[in-house]
Amino acid sequence: MKLVFRLSLQLAKFLGDSLEQQRAYFDRARALYIVRSKIAHGDKISANEEQAAIQIVERWTPEAEELARLSLRRVVERNLIEVFNSKARHEALLLDLLFEPTLDAAVAKQAAD
Repeated sequence: MKLVFRLSLQLAKFLGDSLEQQRAYFDRARALYIVRSKIAHGDKISANEEQAAIQIVERWTPEAEELARLSLRRVVERNLIEVFNSKARHEALLLDLLFEPTLDAAVAKQAAD
């Protein structure tokens, strides 16, 4: 499975409370990760360098910031700081997240285990 797919899926499941929200977050994260990869590997994100710089500043940087803030908010609101400070608990939560419909369901499963 490609890294972009796995990361996008994990983020979507982490942030979305419904299938519709999860799909929207998946699409946003995937698009952002594709741009990140292009930048990291020296590929062009636009034929025009000035246009590429504008896209990064006006679209992609705010998009990355928003997704990061939403993720951090989830961690804090659901008291998951200790979970993410433990590699084993963090990995278990992310695995459960793949098979539960929402983050809250995955957290509840963790609490029951």
